[in-house]
Amino acid sequence: MATATVKDIIHDVYTKVNGEYEDLDVASDDFRTYLNVLNQVVTQWAETPYVSWQSLFNMNFTLGHVVKNTLTYSLPVEDNNFVIGHTPFDHVYFVGASGKVVDKFTIVNQPIFDASSDDHICMTTGDTLVLKATPDTIVGMTIKLPVYEYPQKYTKPNDEVQVDSLTWLTCEMAGFLCDSSPVPFISRNADKYHKQAEIYMKRMRDENNHAQHLVLTHIGAGRGELWRDVVAKLTWRDL
Repeated sequence: MATATVKDIIHDVYTKVNGEYEDLDVASDDFRTYLNVLNQVVTQWAETPYVSWQSLFNMNFTLGHVVKNTLTYSLPVEDNNFVIGHTPFDHVYFVGASGKVVDKFTIVNQPIFDASSDDHICMTTGDTLVLKATPDTIVGMTIKLPVYEYPQKYTKPNDEVQVDSLTWLTCEMAGFLCDSSPVPFISRNADKYHKQAEIYMKRMRDENNHAQHLVLTHIGAGRGELWRDVVAKLTWRDL
C-alpha cells in the first residue's frame, strides 16, 4: 500500500487542477475543500463495487472484550470503520493470555445461526456479536477476528494517507475538482483526469485480483496454536 501525507497529495492535486504550484495555507478554504474531496475519494475507493481490497483486511483485530458467561458482546460501531464477516477468513478466535488459540467459531448469517445446533458458530446483528454458546474453555479469553477495515478520516496536513495507488487518487481528485469548477480552462480538463483515473483503477483492480487468485493455507488450523502462528497462516500464498 502506497503512502503520502495529506499536504503532499493536496499540493500535487492543486498543481494538476490549476496548472501551477502553490503552497496552500492549511487554514485556507481551498485547503479544507481539497481535504474534504480527499476523504470522499478515499471512501469511494474503499467502497468500490464488487471489489474487496486485500490491503484493507486487518487479520489481527482485537474486539476488546474478555469472554464471560454471556452470549452477546457489543461491537464498537461508533467508530464505523470496519466490517465483520467481510473477509475470506470468517472466524472468531478466542485467545488466552499466553497467546494460545483456545477455540474458534465460524461467522454465519442469522438463518443458519437460528437453524443450526452447532455450538461453534456466531453471528453479528446490529452492534452485537452473538455466540451460539460459551463453553467453559473460552471464558476469560480475548476475542480476535479478521475484519475489513475502512481508512480513517484524514483531518491534519501531516496525516499519512494509505491507498493502493496514489496516482489514481490524485487523478480522481483532480477530475472531481475540475468537474465542479466554474472556471472554463479548469473544468475542461475533467474528462482527461477521469480517463487517466480509469486506467489506474483498472491496473489497481488487476493487481488486487492477482493477489486474490491465490489459495489460503491451513484454513482448518487454529485451535491449540499460538495466535502469532495463526496470523502468519492467514495469508495468501502463490499457487
